[in-house]
Amino acid sequence: MIATFGRYLFRTLLALFALAFLCVASVYLILDTQRGSDWLLHRGLALVSPEAEFTSYSGSLARGIQLEGLHIPLDGIDIQLGQLDSSWNLWGVLSGSLAINKLHLDELRIKIDASATPTAEPSATSPGPWPSLSLPIAIAIDDLKIAQLQLIQGSDIQNIEQINLSAALGLTRSKIKALKIQTATQRLNMHGRINNTPPYPMDINVDWETSTEEFGALSGKAQLSGDLRELQLSHRLNQPALLDSKAKVRLPYRAEHMVIDYREIQLSLNNQWHNFKTSALTSSELALQSTGSLTIEGSWQDYQLNLDTTISADGQHHPQKTTPAPASTAQISASTAPDMASILNAVFKEPGQFAAKLNGNQLSIAIAKLDAQTAVGELAVNGKVNANNFLNNTAASAKQALQWQLAITAKNLDSRSLTPQWPAHLSAKLNSNGHWQGDRYQLSVDIESLNGDFLARTAQGSGQIRLSERGQEFKQLKLQLGDNHLQLHGKLAETSSLDWQLDAQNLGQILPELSGALTSEGSLRGGPLATLLGPLSSATKNTPQINATASATKLQYLAYSIAQADLDAKLSADQSLTLKVNATELNVGPLTKADMELNGTGSLENHKLAFKVADRNQQIELSLSGGLGTASTSAKTKAQTASATWHGHIEHLAANHPMLGPWFSKAPNSLRASATEIQLGELCLVQEQDSAPASLCVALNFNDDTIKLNGDIQGLSLNRFSAGLPPGSSLQGKVDSEFNVAGKLDQLTGQFALTAAPILIRYQAGVDEAALEHHASLSANASLKDNQIRSEMAFVIAEVGSMNGTLNTRGLDPGSAIEGSVSSQFDNLLWLGGFFPELEKLDGSLNADLAINGSVAAPALVGAVGLDNLHMQLPAIGLALNSGSASLHLANAGDWQLDAGISSGAGRINLIGQGVFEPSNGPTGNIAISGENFTAVDLADAKVLISPDINISLAAELIKIRGSLAIPQGNFTLKSLPAQASSVSADEVIISSKSAPTIAATRAIDTQVTISLDDSFQFTGYGLSTRFGGKLKIVQKSQAAVQAFGSLSLYDGVYKAYGQDLSIQRGLLLFQGPVDNPGLNITAVREVEPYRVGINIGGFAQDIRSDLFSDPTMPPTDVISMLITGKAPGAMSQSDANQVMNAATSLGISQSKGITSTLQSTFGMDVLNFQGGDSYEESSLVVGKYLTPSIFISYVQNLFTPAGSVQLDYTLSKSLGLKAQSGETQSIDLLYRVEHGKD
Repeated sequence: MIATFGRYLFRTLLALFALAFLCVASVYLILDTQRGSDWLLHRGLALVSPEAEFTSYSGSLARGIQLEGLHIPLDGIDIQLGQLDSSWNLWGVLSGSLAINKLHLDELRIKIDASATPTAEPSATSPGPWPSLSLPIAIAIDDLKIAQLQLIQGSDIQNIEQINLSAALGLTRSKIKALKIQTATQRLNMHGRINNTPPYPMDINVDWETSTEEFGALSGKAQLSGDLRELQLSHRLNQPALLDSKAKVRLPYRAEHMVIDYREIQLSLNNQWHNFKTSALTSSELALQSTGSLTIEGSWQDYQLNLDTTISADGQHHPQKTTPAPASTAQISASTAPDMASILNAVFKEPGQFAAKLNGNQLSIAIAKLDAQTAVGELAVNGKVNANNFLNNTAASAKQALQWQLAITAKNLDSRSLTPQWPAHLSAKLNSNGHWQGDRYQLSVDIESLNGDFLARTAQGSGQIRLSERGQEFKQLKLQLGDNHLQLHGKLAETSSLDWQLDAQNLGQILPELSGALTSEGSLRGGPLATLLGPLSSATKNTPQINATASATKLQYLAYSIAQADLDAKLSADQSLTLKVNATELNVGPLTKADMELNGTGSLENHKLAFKVADRNQQIELSLSGGLGTASTSAKTKAQTASATWHGHIEHLAANHPMLGPWFSKAPNSLRASATEIQLGELCLVQEQDSAPASLCVALNFNDDTIKLNGDIQGLSLNRFSAGLPPGSSLQGKVDSEFNVAGKLDQLTGQFALTAAPILIRYQAGVDEAALEHHASLSANASLKDNQIRSEMAFVIAEVGSMNGTLNTRGLDPGSAIEGSVSSQFDNLLWLGGFFPELEKLDGSLNADLAINGSVAAPALVGAVGLDNLHMQLPAIGLALNSGSASLHLANAGDWQLDAGISSGAGRINLIGQGVFEPSNGPTGNIAISGENFTAVDLADAKVLISPDINISLAAELIKIRGSLAIPQGNFTLKSLPAQASSVSADEVIISSKSAPTIAATRAIDTQVTISLDDSFQFTGYGLSTRFGGKLKIVQKSQAAVQAFGSLSLYDGVYKAYGQDLSIQRGLLLFQGPVDNPGLNITAVREVEPYRVGINIGGFAQDIRSDLFSDPTMPPTDVISMLITGKAPGAMSQSDANQVMNAATSLGISQSKGITSTLQSTFGMDVLNFQGGDSYEESSLVVGKYLTPSIFISYVQNLFTPAGSVQLDYTLSKSLGLKAQSGETQSIDLLYRVEHGKD
């Protein structure tokens, strides 16, 4: 029976196995057919997403499938797959393992809709135990590849080029054979193993590479081992520098709870680096290297951080050379501020030591030590910083989100190598504490000591500063820089009490562009200054009391200056106000040495202000009366806080200008002003004229962002503008205009119209010459709508020509586009003659056809301007220019081309150029000037012909002039020296307290031109008649003086010396620098048989040296005699002797006055002259000085003998005096003077 049961049991088990095999085989056979797989694939995708679809399918689910165009839309996520290619063997499941031979996914795109992602509700139950990662069946992945993966979430798009995976996912342990992830700039390789059951023991190795624009290439290797109870991490950064890191992390692992509390994590981190170069991490210019360590021990609620490092510059940085400016000329300018690389390399030119020891509890840090020792000084910080309240969002803790209490000590801070423009050497000891939360804050700085120097001036400071949202407080704050002192004590708050004293005797020590002295002292009591601008009710209750004086002396900033200014202001508790400001010699804008007065009296609610400023040419007077009231800051809502509004009247307004004439108001006008509102009633200024008076009226209403402005000009005489025209020129006519603007500032509308007709342009060169008269008219109109302007203008001269223009804008912003045109045609230019009086008979034709485009900030012109048949005369230099023409062509890209020329005499000059016009830098390009035998001067005493070959190069910051200028023919006669020919002594020094500021030209000029002078050039003048010839190289750099290099030779010259004509045998002018001081090498001779006598002239033009010579050799007296008279001394008559004496004493006659004046100035003498006698042998030189108005002492030296004497003249009275003499003989004389012929 048992055997029978066993047999049936075996048959039953065999039947069940056969049935199971048949079921599995049936499923496999179904999956191994495309029809079965297709049915199952559609059913499966429909369960995932009813809208899922694909474009093509092949293969079977048993062996692998191929898909194209798969799309699976889900809630909050959209998946698209371009291609899927797979291969596996489903039969392997029977052996307990699924082998996936190939799984390739191409063009996988996953788009996540963050707004549709459901928010996870917090679970009320505690988390369960850590899960097991074991799979029901082992999976072996031989080749998994995902290519062109794109992850999209909102505007964040991540592209991964490829992911490759080879792994074995077992039942108890998983092994990653190779995982590779690659993007365009990143690569990661990983392999290792991990147990599938908690606490997941693991051993994983990773190496990675990345590339960034900021840091360049980075790479490293890491090893992670351990489990969730304790993890060990080892990492080495290989590129761009070596950095070793080791960390041990103890985690609060509990198998029964799948949670990690970050507060219980224990971290032990140790970083070590050696010769770590920061240039590899940042810009190549930031060349620093560091050696040091960083350790962190503890938990988030109790940790210690220790840093110890040395940083030094590695010497590879080469910053732009900067010449340290002297302290007296140092300028604080953003353009000269050093870059960060230069700063750090200067700080670490010597190794710098940094050390830090911090103890932390979350975001609360106790700074036990934070020290820095560098080449530019030492810094030490300790104290506490607490930001833990940022982690707690309760209302109580949010009151002071950030708190700090710090002590800072700085020693020998030296900025000379960092900022040579602002040299400083300072030491300081500061304490700071405070807190901050939103718009509430408090900052307190206690300056225990501050001393050193800044800009080479003594700098000191002490005191306390406290700032908060409620006000500012200063306790015995004292600051000093050189001769400038400031003291503050008190507070500015709801109840203010502040005293100040400023004594700045040398403002140039603070800012080099500034000079002069400024002093001020005063006090503030009561409410804050803001109450003056707030509601009147509050100002009335708590009006600040101000008592202040200020004085400025010789104040100057750049081109602005004030000789003296004084201020006296008082505001008492009862709101009574006294204000007085006076300034003299004010130079601001168009004002030159103007005087200014400002006086105010009354109270805040009712006061008067009188303002007056005037210089020699112009004057403005303004009188106001009114007071502060209360008005709503906006008409939109009455709930807004009221603010102070000034309302009153313009009692009187008058202005006088040399060109515009005097204007004055006839009646008071209302005025209302606040921070958001201005209302000006119709203000009319009138001007009395020969005919009807002219008027200018304007009215303004501005409220918030809405404006309404309108006005007009009536009957303004153009004759006013004749003041700036040359003599004999005038304009006659009247100008009328109307304008209005209204609307919001971003949507304005308005109209403008101007007419001037008829206009008479008149010019009369002389009383005896007929006047030229031209009748003209001018009109201009513009409309403004939605901030877009459309305008046109026309200027017409009857029977001569006209100019017409249009301009339209698409907005008022600087970048708004503009378009327009300008066209003109004038058949003659006679009407321009009156504007250029140095020109006579100016005529020609002018044509222009230009288009305007670009933007409001950068307009551009396209088209052409031409001048034809241009001719004129320049009587001052005797020229008659003719056949002139010029054409200028402008292109869209800013390109320009110039072609011009004009004739004079038998020659002509041509100008040809091209380049680019840049709105920010002006024109750039090249201009070539060429010509031959062009008459440049044609006068009775001078005629010069030139042949230029010059090139002018225009760059953004420099104009280069190169080339040559030939003078083939010319003559020049100098009858007298011009007034500016005299110069100061070479040793004269002009001293002033402050040199006037110079305004550099927008472009520097660099000139190098060679002048060739033909030897036919004839010069006559100053005792010389000769021909000149030679070459000079003229050089000028920027604003430096013109210099010349080369030589000029003298040919066939005759030189008048000592009253005689001397032949020039050798003449040479040598130029090696200043044009007005060439070296001289001239020899002039006279033949007197059997003698040959002459003079050698050397030295420089401003320091001439000469000596006499003869052949055969003779005494100097004989040489002079023969040069002057042609006779030996023994053969001279009395008249000849006087002639020799006069010549010798005058040393050339025409120079005597200048020489004696120079000697007197050089030696401080009151008298220096030559004194004659009965014969030329008695001629002498007298040098003397007044010791007092009554005592005169002199020295007399005979010119032809060694005899000399000292004389003393003492004036006792008008008629009586004493004279004493000591020399070869001694004497004393009594002088008595009697005057005849007086009543």
